[in-house]
Amino acid sequence: MKDLVKLQGKLNWLANAIVTGKPLLGELDMFLHQHRHQTWVTLPSNILILLQDWQLLIQQLHARPISVHELLPTSKPAYQGWADASTSWGAGGVWFGAAQPLLPIVWSIEWPPDIIEATQQSRVSINTLELFTILAHHLVLEAAVPPATLHHGSVAIWCDNTTAVVWANKLRSLSCHFAHRILRLLTVRLLNNQECPFTTTHITGEYNTLADFASRKHPTKPHAFLTAFTSSFPPPQTSFWTLCQLPNATQQKLFLLLQPQPLAMESLL
Repeated sequence: MKDLVKLQGKLNWLANAIVTGKPLLGELDMFLHQHRHQTWVTLPSNILILLQDWQLLIQQLHARPISVHELLPTSKPAYQGWADASTSWGAGGVWFGAAQPLLPIVWSIEWPPDIIEATQQSRVSINTLELFTILAHHLVLEAAVPPATLHHGSVAIWCDNTTAVVWANKLRSLSCHFAHRILRLLTVRLLNNQECPFTTTHITGEYNTLADFASRKHPTKPHAFLTAFTSSFPPPQTSFWTLCQLPNATQQKLFLLLQPQPLAMESLL
């Protein structure tokens, strides 16, 4: 146990230079806290996978040193967006330009039956769904904008779930193993994009109506949904809403994050 605590200290120091290491530390911190009174422990599969993930991260750091620009948010975000999730239907959000121009984007994802069942049985919380939505929100932006606009840039995201906002800003959770995985993939995306950490800000639900509409039950056919959304929320003058949906294959891969089986980082790339 002492050796594992020493390793945790070294990895904690290393995480200052690897943003992607922070979610892994949260899971390790939780394990050590749960077994703090024991002298010997048998490492479970999720901790063994975690240590394998650290090996992968160290290899990536050796292959490409991290720029200081990737460690802190920029003073002005390149893009800004609002995201929301509901337990009864799905997730959705909207994106607008900030420092970089962007036609307004709206997107949505419908939960598969097993995730709705998991929320009804309290195996997956609304906090987890909201954090998952922040990840999906970022992936939608990645698919919609030139990669160069994210390089050494950051984005701003508003969310009406306080817990998800705290998790996203700290990139760590001490209580939810689903959050560890979601944050792990999110930070891997930041690393691959050579992107600065984004800022997540809490907003009350009454000011998150656009994302709330996208997360609730609505026509699933793209044209019908876009028509209904445009009718409810007319876009700025000389502009129009663009619907951006993640491919089904990507959605199915993301839904694995909400399953109980352990996942290695390599399976998420």
